Amino acid sequence: MTDFLSIFQNSEKPLLAEVMKNARGQHHYLAAVEEVWNLSFQGLTTTLLKAEAAGALLDQEPGPSDPVAAFGREEARRHRERGVSLEMFLGLLKIFRPSYLEIVRRQVPDEPGRSRAVGQILRFFDRVETSFCLAWVREAEAGSIKALEDKNLELVTERDSYLAVLESIPMPVILLDPDLSVRYLNHAAYRLFFRTGAPGAWHCRPGGRPGSAFLTELFPGFFQDIEAFLRAKEGSAELAWSADRDGAAMSFRVVVSRMLDLPDAFAGILVTLDDQTERVQAARERERMLAELQAALAEVGSLSSLLPICAWCKKIRNDQGYWDQLEGYLAARAGIVFSHGICPDCAARVRAGEFKNPAG
Repeated sequence: MTDFLSIFQNSEKPLLAEVMKNARGQHHYLAAVEEVWNLSFQGLTTTLLKAEAAGALLDQEPGPSDPVAAFGREEARRHRERGVSLEMFLGLLKIFRPSYLEIVRRQVPDEPGRSRAVGQILRFFDRVETSFCLAWVREAEAGSIKALEDKNLELVTERDSYLAVLESIPMPVILLDPDLSVRYLNHAAYRLFFRTGAPGAWHCRPGGRPGSAFLTELFPGFFQDIEAFLRAKEGSAELAWSADRDGAAMSFRVVVSRMLDLPDAFAGILVTLDDQTERVQAARERERMLAELQAALAEVGSLSSLLPICAWCKKIRNDQGYWDQLEGYLAARAGIVFSHGICPDCAARVRAGEFKNPAG
């Protein structure tokens, strides 16, 4: 292996940084997630190493067994299946090429080694482009309008399947554009804000979509919290929001996160809301019942000791050794207020003149 080629092994991170620097604002087709880029780098680097090992980097024209030609043919097939056009792929090669060259210029400081390495990288990408174009043209000539129609149908079906997944998420999901306008509401979010609507109502809403005022009608501090999240420059944050609807309090656990979108083609803010209203109300009810139970236990505790009581007059001896009337003792210890009356048996005894001691 030529020494300079070793710098590309496990070099996805620096290559990704170079590609993003070269690509921003210059290409309309860029993968959104990092793993797609890592696989692309690994494919290019592996082919580069194979070509060098086979001596194919020195050939002027790609042969049938050339690993570079095989790579170009396979990439043409895969990109056509994904709906990527020839123009798109060639545009991607134009941002890959300078990224690899920049790594070479940094890691190979001496001449003439650097010039030789740059020449081999340029020759490699030229041959990838040639092999890709040849395979693309041959496959296009063998294709038909029916194949294109089938591919379009497949892409539409895939789009609708992802839409169905988003609409099926039971929690409300809101996607905001970088300017904080609303790009998308799933079914649960649509029903939360508009109280009605079938799945797909936002996506298919006729007559244009409403502004963002409906968000602050339910959550007055919606945009203040989102703007604070953006200023903090965090990847995600958890918030607690409350709302009042028709006099009923609602509570939500809210997760705000940035889109995992490397080239910012789909940049935005994702807001998911987990309705905690029933859980919060249940917690408050538990707290209320616990407070009542503790109060009841406190009352029982104040009366739970053994009471010395006079067998004749029913007075109770307190902790200081004095004898208190029953009413006074309970009023002081348990907060009980007595009202006095006379039972039927005692009333009869009073009338008969038999009642000589009220406590007897």
